[in-house]
Amino acid sequence: KYKNIYGIERGGLIPAVIISHKLNLPLVDKQHIGNYTLIVDDIVDSGTTMYQVQLTAKIKNKTIPDTAVLFWRKQKARLKPTYYVEDNIGDNWLVFPWEEK
Repeated sequence: KYKNIYGIERGGLIPAVIISHKLNLPLVDKQHIGNYTLIVDDIVDSGTTMYQVQLTAKIKNKTIPDTAVLFWRKQKARLKPTYYVEDNIGDNWLVFPWEEK
């Protein structure tokens, strides 16, 4: 289904690299997002960042690519990712292992 993976800068890069290795798909930069790109981030909190990336992709490709995140703060996010691991995370600030504490 997917031909490549795009990781949203900073938080989404590490999960995107892991997924690209697991699926044996290339990692691409923002200008190469296409109809068969999976967009990856660490969290959809308000959803603004993911929304902006999706909107850019839709303008360019006429379709909205699928998205994958580790965490989705469903009570306040403006969009629902296609794939997510956890959706009930409360309001606590999350620090991922690849970030400084």
